[in-house]
Amino acid sequence: MEVRDVLIVEQNFWRAKKVGKKLNVEIKYDVNNRQDGDNLFTEFVVNLRMKDKEEDEKEVARIGLKLVGSFDVSEIDAKKFKEEMAPQIVFTYAKKKILAITQEAGIAPIGLPSISALKKQEKITSKLN
Repeated sequence: MEVRDVLIVEQNFWRAKKVGKKLNVEIKYDVNNRQDGDNLFTEFVVNLRMKDKEEDEKEVARIGLKLVGSFDVSEIDAKKFKEEMAPQIVFTYAKKKILAITQEAGIAPIGLPSISALKKQEKITSKLN
């Protein structure tokens, strides 16, 4: 397996003038894979909404990213890699970019959990609803 490239193909950011230090962060993401022979392309879209806990959950910031990872999967089990590893690799780049955006914008740094933790949270939430 070879990581050929991971690119940010879309980035959106908005913040209110006043952003408190205590935020609730809502994370939504989607992963799509396309394979063409030994080439795997993983598209990862992540959207964050930040709400101020001290201002009645008023929305104070939004971040949206779309990343695409390109991988050579000629020497591995492409199905397993596509389902598990490719999204984790691309999400690592998204986490770093989100951390940089929040720090540069004067917002308390947002450290995101791993993608496997997000998947576990989805399963818990879907069972509760």
